[in-house]
Amino acid sequence: MTSSPPLLPDTPCYLNGEITALRDAKISVMDRGFIFGDGVYEVVPVYGGKPFRFAQHMARLDRSLAELRIANPLTHDKWRWIVMQLVDGYALSQHSAPEKIDQLVYIQITRGVALRDHVMPPDLAPTVFVMTSTMKPPTPEQRAGGVACVTADDFRWSKAHI
Repeated sequence: MTSSPPLLPDTPCYLNGEITALRDAKISVMDRGFIFGDGVYEVVPVYGGKPFRFAQHMARLDRSLAELRIANPLTHDKWRWIVMQLVDGYALSQHSAPEKIDQLVYIQITRGVALRDHVMPPDLAPTVFVMTSTMKPPTPEQRAGGVACVTADDFRWSKAHI
């Protein structure tokens, strides 16, 4: 017997030109991001209702997309508009003001939907997904006492051929 997936929150997200509830957002199983991991993501922290170093995050997003030869589907002004819509909408869903909730805005762009083939079809429309959530900073106790941690080599870079 399988268990049902957890119910996602009713917070706003952006998917392919539309702001919708996260629990209602659907992406095709034939999306190249799902099939091949063919996409990039960027996370923009938002402090006091203001995106932190937004221009630098957009520059990194541009560089990442260029490495995969995916054209940025939106202008930086449009990205800012989406981020602010979601920041405001998320705060509203939490019955708060945007400046009272620090947030993390997650941006995911994939090459788009196509039949499974290693050849990249030309002119695919990228899949664009954006969501936000509350940033969870360390507690005052953790700041005062510190936390235990372990450092380790990240072996994934040795396996870039996979």
